[in-house]
Amino acid sequence: MFSESACMNHEHHQRSSKLHLRSGIKMDGDQYAHCKNMRKEDAIIQFIKNHWTSPYAIIIYFALIKLLIHLFTNGQHGYFLDELYFLACSEHLDWGYVDFAPLVAVITKLSRVLFDDSLSAIRFLPAVAGALLIVLTGLIVTELGGKRFAVMLGCLCVLVAPVYLAFDTLLTMNAFEPLFWLYDFLRDIPRDVKYYV
Repeated sequence: MFSESACMNHEHHQRSSKLHLRSGIKMDGDQYAHCKNMRKEDAIIQFIKNHWTSPYAIIIYFALIKLLIHLFTNGQHGYFLDELYFLACSEHLDWGYVDFAPLVAVITKLSRVLFDDSLSAIRFLPAVAGALLIVLTGLIVTELGGKRFAVMLGCLCVLVAPVYLAFDTLLTMNAFEPLFWLYDFLRDIPRDVKYYV
């Protein structure tokens, strides 16, 4: 088998040919093809390291895990009392109600129009909100100067936090309010300051 060092020496010889240097390495067609394939493999490995393990890729992985957790578990128990209330209010949309703002009724109505009245259907948008919460958390960490470990730690904390595991399983405004708060915080971060993390 033609060694990697020989491939490197051959590349050096090709780069040095203009200076009339000789490495003493001779290659046939198969050996040259092997070296060329090694360079392709190195490029693929480098691409994976740069993109598939980047902070943004880590954010996507955690968000997908969060979404799948809720999609597989949000139908395991019956309707929460407030969910029945919101289902009833979605039948009578208005600009406001006695004890809550109109947005949750609109979200409930949207879920019923797009899907149906099943548990999994009405709890799909809260699960998406939970995944987006992880995305915003990761983006905030990167904006504050955090690298891969900091992004992993931040996303993991949101993923396993019991309060978010509960909120993002039910159709309530509690699943959406943190999303709005984090988005507002992300918008207000000074882009030229990197000393938070």
